[in-house]
Amino acid sequence: MLAVITGGGTLSIGVVFWILMLIWLIFGGWIYWSPGNYRPFGGHLLVWFLLFLLGWQVFGFPIGR
Repeated sequence: MLAVITGGGTLSIGVVFWILMLIWLIFGGWIYWSPGNYRPFGGHLLVWFLLFLLGWQVFGFPIGR
C-alpha cells in the first residue's frame, strides 16, 4: 500500500476489494439509515457481513497486510 502512495506500484485486487467494502459500509449505512426503521439498515449489514467473510476467506484479513 505504501508503494501506491509514493507512486511506485499498483493496487492488488485484495486492496481494491477492501477499499470498496469500506466505502460501501460507510455510504450504504448512510443511505439506509432512518430513525425508527432499522430493517433496511439491518439487511444492508447482513449482506455486507456475508461479503466481508467471503473477502476474508479469499483475500485475507484487511488489517496487517
